[in-house]
Amino acid sequence: MNHRIRVPEVRVIDADGKQVGVLSTPKALELALRQGLDLVEVSPTAQPPVCRIVDFGKFRYEMSKKEKSVRSPAASRVKELKFHINIDPHDLGIKMNHARGFIEKGMRVKMSLVFRGREMMHAYRGEGLINQIQTLLADVAFAEAPPRMIGRAIHLMMVPSHGKKVEKPLPVQGLRIPNHVLGGPGSRSFGQSVDISKPAVPAPPLPTTAKKP
Repeated sequence: MNHRIRVPEVRVIDADGKQVGVLSTPKALELALRQGLDLVEVSPTAQPPVCRIVDFGKFRYEMSKKEKSVRSPAASRVKELKFHINIDPHDLGIKMNHARGFIEKGMRVKMSLVFRGREMMHAYRGEGLINQIQTLLADVAFAEAPPRMIGRAIHLMMVPSHGKKVEKPLPVQGLRIPNHVLGGPGSRSFGQSVDISKPAVPAPPLPTTAKKP
């Protein structure tokens, strides 16, 4: 920069980005200082080297921003979409279009199926919706890891597939299944799939209050 430039001549670009041409280094430096700016070498390996007339402080800030954007590509950015178990099919379609747009830009998309109040009693039915989401986006994305029930939500991270073929949706982990759906005591083990549309054992009847004679 400025007096540190040792080559005899340089190709100069002015503060407006226009080509000035090849000048001797002292003349190029004089031109920059006359404008209250700096002569900065931007392409030292060119013949002759290329220099720009700029405000060095502003130039350094812009270069720093550019380096950060290179270190943080779209793939490292995450978009989150939240929805509920009773989402309208039309609204689900809109969210899937948003997700597809983010994925096609190289972003990862976190899907959060959130349960409110008494919906937690039927949280196991959320697996069908999570499977549907994986299927709808299978042509552009796949699940980075099996979806997992954490607290009051099922979380699913979808990442760009880049042409990778997706065999089938991954089952939800950490999801407790009622006994009448499982057909026995306990909760489903991680990775075990359950067809919730066909309970193994009918649901127990609701308790009734005996009438007094």
